[in-house]
Amino acid sequence: MTNDNDQLCVTALRMLSIDQVEHANSGHPGLPLGLAPAAYTLFSRVLKHAPSDPTWADRDRFVLSAGHGSALVYSLLHLFGYGLEVQDLQGFRQLGSKTPGHPEYHHTTGVEMTTGPLGQGISSAVGMALAEAMMASRVDAAGAKGVIDHHTYVFASDGDLMEGISHEAGSLAGHLGLNKLIVLFDSNNITITGDATLSCTDNIRGRFESYGWNTILVEDHEDLDLIESAFNKARENTGGPTLIELRTVIGYGAPTKAGKSSVHGSALGAKEIAGTKEFYKWTYPPFEVPQAIYDHARSSVQKGEKLAAAWRERYKELSNEVRQIISPVVPSPGEIAGSIKPFSPDKALATRISSKEVLIQLSEALPFLIGGSADLAESTGTNLGLDFVSSSNYLGREINFGIREHGMAALLNGIALHGGFVAYGSTFLVFSDYCRPSVRLAAIMGLGVNFVFTHDSIAVGEDGPTHEPVEHLAALRAIPNLRVMRPADANETAAAWATSIGDPSMPSVLVLSRQGLPTVTTHGDPAWVNDSGMQIISDPQDARGVIISSGSEVVIALEAAEILKQNDGISVRVVSVMWRERFLDVYRGRIEALTSGLPTLVVEAGIPLGWEPVVASEADIIAMHSYGASGKGSEVQAHFGFSGEKVAQSFRETLSRIESTKKDSHDLEYLNANLVLERNIVLACVDAAKASFSKVGRGDRNSADSLAVGAMRRALNKAPIALEVVIGEGEKDEAPMLYRGERLGSGAGPTFDIAVDPLEGTNYVAKGQPGAVSVIAAAPRGTFKYLPGYYMDKMVVGSRAKGALTLSNSIESNVEALAKVLDKSIGEIEIVVLDKPRHKELISRIRKIGARVREIPDGDVMGAFEVLVGHIDALFGIGGAPEGIIMAAMTKALGGEFQGQLTPQSDAERAQIISFDASIIDTVFDQDALILAEPVVAITSVTGAGVLEPVTYRDGSLYISSALIRNGSYSVVSQFA
Repeated sequence: MTNDNDQLCVTALRMLSIDQVEHANSGHPGLPLGLAPAAYTLFSRVLKHAPSDPTWADRDRFVLSAGHGSALVYSLLHLFGYGLEVQDLQGFRQLGSKTPGHPEYHHTTGVEMTTGPLGQGISSAVGMALAEAMMASRVDAAGAKGVIDHHTYVFASDGDLMEGISHEAGSLAGHLGLNKLIVLFDSNNITITGDATLSCTDNIRGRFESYGWNTILVEDHEDLDLIESAFNKARENTGGPTLIELRTVIGYGAPTKAGKSSVHGSALGAKEIAGTKEFYKWTYPPFEVPQAIYDHARSSVQKGEKLAAAWRERYKELSNEVRQIISPVVPSPGEIAGSIKPFSPDKALATRISSKEVLIQLSEALPFLIGGSADLAESTGTNLGLDFVSSSNYLGREINFGIREHGMAALLNGIALHGGFVAYGSTFLVFSDYCRPSVRLAAIMGLGVNFVFTHDSIAVGEDGPTHEPVEHLAALRAIPNLRVMRPADANETAAAWATSIGDPSMPSVLVLSRQGLPTVTTHGDPAWVNDSGMQIISDPQDARGVIISSGSEVVIALEAAEILKQNDGISVRVVSVMWRERFLDVYRGRIEALTSGLPTLVVEAGIPLGWEPVVASEADIIAMHSYGASGKGSEVQAHFGFSGEKVAQSFRETLSRIESTKKDSHDLEYLNANLVLERNIVLACVDAAKASFSKVGRGDRNSADSLAVGAMRRALNKAPIALEVVIGEGEKDEAPMLYRGERLGSGAGPTFDIAVDPLEGTNYVAKGQPGAVSVIAAAPRGTFKYLPGYYMDKMVVGSRAKGALTLSNSIESNVEALAKVLDKSIGEIEIVVLDKPRHKELISRIRKIGARVREIPDGDVMGAFEVLVGHIDALFGIGGAPEGIIMAAMTKALGGEFQGQLTPQSDAERAQIISFDASIIDTVFDQDALILAEPVVAITSVTGAGVLEPVTYRDGSLYISSALIRNGSYSVVSQFA
């Protein structure tokens, strides 16, 4: 029975929720005000949960499908003791808090899945309920009846049930008779636009009854006993899932906004908050809840705590067979690969068929592997001859998802979230668009779900453009944290499956062919998939070029290589890139490590997007630039340039263009190259300075930075030489930047390395203070050492002090050595240091020994320049590695000394640097180690710095000052621009 303490707990949930939204001035207060009674009833009287053990396998699951109402979830988790503190609630929707705008899986204890995109929560919950039914049936059959017996609860909104995915998943849930799935529908008849009836007059309960659901109507959203009774009735149902329609009032208690769309998606405001709290007779300050209310709420979970403890004890007594059902041990990729029989070279199979053969073998070895298709099992190779899952047989392993691609993808997520199974689902690649929102959510949550997308290219043939994927590979590859694999043959397909199952740290997509493909690779350890995403298929010692390809085009690349060898005597290296994004992660900016600088051609039957960093020109990518056509697959491929002969001819053209360009223009271009380089990097710096000048003194450093980056990029792209960015400022903090590996300029060669900072000293621009410049350092290709763009401890001294100091010495020893070599007293020594919190101790120590410190808030490149021209004695301190490369180039050009050592500012940075090259973490680099050839550096003033005047208007035009540093000296050039 409901008592006063229950009502106070409900009110506390409401008040904590609206306090969060008001404090953040962002969020959705309406849902928590309307649903708090149902939420409290569920957590205190119905839900089987234990805050001290939030992941025990037999807990009930709760999903807030209407994730915009996240403040209610956080209030629940706080009130019931899940470890969320008041300060966490006060951090609602703030960067780095435990209370993000929508609930996030693995981020907040007690949150079962990431929700926000409407329809995803209710649909994935169907997968959770299905996983529970399948696991319970297996455990019961193994003699441990009742060990798995829990429910899945969902709070869903009007929007959730309007989304088409809810129709797909709801229909399947009814068909499968998932009686432990209980959905509470927040029936408030309000959407953001206004009344829900403006766009939807469905009979919701009638719709779900037609799916085979039970339905219950609760008219009074404030009656806790009535709500509890509805939940209990739903739990007693055995004929299918249950929908409880709870008639609520959005924003209930808000004096002028209750029941209106205005309460849906914005803070109430101080006046409305005050009226709401008066309505509920709540007199406590924001975020304050009396201890008695906490005590009452948390006493209700003791039953769940005891159930969890008892379950853990029972689990200890279970057989290994039952434990493996509940928490299966997934073998490593190498172990899985070892259980797959190799495919012989004389066997030609479509990769969808070789995938089927692999799945049949793995299904025998891995009983937790389950899956199915969206009514395409025969076509996608997922008809394995196993028992179907049905309402009368949850022991089955093949799931008939029906023609419900989006629902299928969401169910797979739910199965993975529940645990106990590795799941896959399949359809044609062209229909992956239907799955995309759920695929993206799997990637956000880091779920080990496997999506099998077959019929992967224009080779589909007769079905024509509607069924021939062209842009789909690029679209999937654009999703971060998604392993998109396109195997070339049967053995690569086996490696793909071994990797996707054995490494469930992210979702995987297997993109498979319709047409037969010869087996051109060998079966072995699949470690290469995660290491580099590619393998070299053919590697003649006398190779004059490289053809890079993926999937079913690899065999075409091999045919082209054979034609070139037989007809032209040209040997070609052929590379199969199965996981392109991993390949680019490894080789971006250093593709020569794979291609040896040889002419390179890319062949893939999709749009070319993303392959540009691999080749010298987009002309060197054989790709699709239109939709496909209807016809025999091989004829369609040849029509669009995908045949051995046509690829061979394209390679001849690439080889001829590049080799003739090198032969005819090598001497002349290199003779004039430095002059052209110098002019164009100065012009690029001038354009960047002009673009950012409009933001001087306006407090908007980000806009100034973006304008400078865009202007520099456009200017460099006009240069009649080839430029490649080796390192760009912005990498360490994700600011606007020119990216490492970005190729600029219109010339085919010679190529130069550049290190850039389009706007160094953004703080100076924002405040209108002297010190902001645009800078580029350049040298011949391959002579700048790339270092990850994080932080570096740096030292710069002029030529007189060269060799007298070392970065490893104490600052006191270095200052004394500097004074001695410069023949100055310590009191005359002046050192420039960035005014950052990390340098507080350094600055204090320098001053303590009597030396002077010039503290600058930004712009250590210009600080180094001042040292090298003799205006300051030395620079010390930690700044960006990109500026470090530029400073090293400047130092080499002017004859001083630079020393730098990478200094990661977090464990994550350290791990990334070590993963790149562990040897560099403890190395001190000087200018000669970082810059192997004579560099040139251009600096253009924005707000004035040292010898450079600020940008000014003269006679109606901008007057801009630049410095060009090279060959041991510098010159200042001022010009109208």
